[in-house]
Amino acid sequence: MLLLGDRYGWVPEEGPKGGLGKSVTHLEFEEARHRGLTVLPFAKELKYSSKPATDDEQKRNDFRNEVFKWVGYFRGQQFRNCFELADLVGAAIVELISEQFQRARIEARVTAITSTTAPLTFKSFLVIMFTSMFQVALRAERCLQAA
Repeated sequence: MLLLGDRYGWVPEEGPKGGLGKSVTHLEFEEARHRGLTVLPFAKELKYSSKPATDDEQKRNDFRNEVFKWVGYFRGQQFRNCFELADLVGAAIVELISEQFQRARIEARVTAITSTTAPLTFKSFLVIMFTSMFQVALRAERCLQAA
């Protein structure tokens, strides 16, 4: 989970990757991307200001743009307060788990079908896909109702 606040953050001058002019959070984000990890970004909604951006604010804005333009993350959301953040994080985790569960079920079914002598047809693939999606949607709805 990646939380983006009002400030860009602490920029180390020494140590691993120190002196690059990037905040610790920015460096962690880059490392997660490099390792192919799932990133769940959430950004605090910023107050509008008509003043020119300071250096810290410009770095923060550039980093936010980098995060939300990157297509390898799960999905980015903005929040106004801790209650909104809690709701968004919960929904994102349920969606992520559902997506991973769905992918695993589809892969298992495709493997089971393709390991038989019958070839996988487009029709059988659609049946597998939509059945799994429907089951995941039902489970996610039950989880949300129980929460």
